[in-house]
Amino acid sequence: MPGRIVLDTNVLLLLLVGLVDRRLVPQHKRTRKYEPRDFDALVQVVRTFAVVVVTPQILAETSNLLKDGTTAESRHGARITEVLKAAQEHYVPKDTMLESPHFLGMGATDVSIMELSREDDTVVLTDDLELYGRLEKAKRNVVNFTHVIMSGL
Repeated sequence: MPGRIVLDTNVLLLLLVGLVDRRLVPQHKRTRKYEPRDFDALVQVVRTFAVVVVTPQILAETSNLLKDGTTAESRHGARITEVLKAAQEHYVPKDTMLESPHFLGMGATDVSIMELSREDDTVVLTDDLELYGRLEKAKRNVVNFTHVIMSGL
């Protein structure tokens, strides 16, 4: 099984909403652009990795975006928490992020993902075209989730 996968905020959000109930994917305010089959493709990709990695920044963004009233957060909070506890947390020091030339343009979450991507055994899965482009240009292990969906995985 390959090493680690970092899920960008929107992709992690799709995973969490789908794990609560895949029928909620097209109903949730932040995952409406996806279909349940996109969630299924995501699960297939994630299962090929030994570890899912998150940063505090990814967790903060994801938890804020989860709240929209359709996921019944209080009823499914335990399931969401269980999934997130299984992920490996990687802390990127603030000074490291602030030293990045991309910090002001991309923000803390994307810079933390860029820092994680420096490790050879780490793949980033994102639907953020700007982040994908920057990682691709830097020759990092990155997969555009839109390409995964279009490939019909």
